[in-house]
Amino acid sequence: MPYAVVTSNVAEASVDYEGALLAISKAVSTALGKPETYVMVQLNLGARMAFHGTLEPCAMIAIHSIGKIDPTSNAKTAAQLTETVSKALNVPVGRIFMNFDDVERSNWAMGGNTF
Repeated sequence: MPYAVVTSNVAEASVDYEGALLAISKAVSTALGKPETYVMVQLNLGARMAFHGTLEPCAMIAIHSIGKIDPTSNAKTAAQLTETVSKALNVPVGRIFMNFDDVERSNWAMGGNTF
């Protein structure tokens, strides 16, 4: 049920793509306390992005989850995922944005059934 979308202007050729996907998946599972069997990660590299008036490496992380989206959980999740993405993509932590979307169970489905 957690779905993480990471978008960055970092070139795909400069990243261990599969390693990054798996590291982010594990970090999402750990941070949200959800089984990794339900975690989906989308990694979009080579995006045309500018941040803080420059084209230096940056990233945006969007987290969609049923629950575990609240001020206390968000602080923990932000710290863990920012560090993981920073290491995986070689993007400074100060150049990573993140947002959180708490999805209602009835608005999320897997295998043709809502949660």
